[in-house]
Amino acid sequence: MSPIIAFIILILGFVLLAAGANFLIDSGASLAKKLGVSALLIGLTIIAIGTSLPELMISFSTLFSGQPKLAIGNAIGSNITNIGLILGVTSLYRPLQIHSHILKKEFPLLFVVMLLVGLMLLKHRLDPTDGLLLLLGAVAVIAWFVWTGLKAKKEKLAVEYQQELKERDITTKPSYQKDITYLILGIILLAVSAEMVVRSTTHIANYFHISQLIIGLTIIALGTSLPELATSLIGAKKQEDDLVVGNIIGSNIFNLLAVLAVPVLFHSVILNKYVFYRDFLTMFGISIISYLFAFISIRKQKKLTRPMGASLIIIYATYVALLYIR
Repeated sequence: MSPIIAFIILILGFVLLAAGANFLIDSGASLAKKLGVSALLIGLTIIAIGTSLPELMISFSTLFSGQPKLAIGNAIGSNITNIGLILGVTSLYRPLQIHSHILKKEFPLLFVVMLLVGLMLLKHRLDPTDGLLLLLGAVAVIAWFVWTGLKAKKEKLAVEYQQELKERDITTKPSYQKDITYLILGIILLAVSAEMVVRSTTHIANYFHISQLIIGLTIIALGTSLPELATSLIGAKKQEDDLVVGNIIGSNIFNLLAVLAVPVLFHSVILNKYVFYRDFLTMFGISIISYLFAFISIRKQKKLTRPMGASLIIIYATYVALLYIR
């Protein structure tokens, strides 16, 4: 396969990944709504996790193709992309208003998860025990999100999710058969497109003599983060700043717990020292910087400014450039 054809298949794979995720989210939310599930609960589960489906499907695909480092690079690289590029671009598009509850709840949870993953990566390998622990953590976090969301019963949040369901044109009019058809179609698209992405990037990596880890950290991470970018820009346009920042943080938590867990569930993976000292510390560092930016914004009663967004983009671009220069 020539590199040009591989790039075409890669781009097509990313498009189908996004389409499959949308089919799965919309049909799943529609079915849940018909079964009497509240808009709030749908938002806290199906919609919240939906933007991380591409990363998760890549992980499942690498599990069977024997390329775990591709998925590990994707999990860490997507987090760096989410904060450095997506939060940066969104802040450039429109400065974001940050509220204190994000600093008190979402960010601390992200840091706890990052510290857990950091301790695992420090030994330069990931074992099935690590994968199981991370997966249990993902289940616990989802359960906690649902429990706190239902307990709080905030009308504003419920209205926001209800509005999102309306904007996605999720109603009770279509038949169950149509929803199930779209659900199956979404699963098939995700599975096929994930395999397309993995196979094409493998050819590209081999042709240009680039490691699977680097490809996962950059090209695949960028492609699988496109749903987060679209969601964030739309949210910023509608001035739903909390949902924008919450979506990015939630996606990063899910990437570290579920996406990172899948490729090591059955086999141990030996990692070189750069995964921790270069990639993990970059992810941790840029997360700290974004937290400080948010803290400054709250203390000064201002927004996450365009210069702050530009700084995050510069950090991201520098990191990616250094990966390929080396």
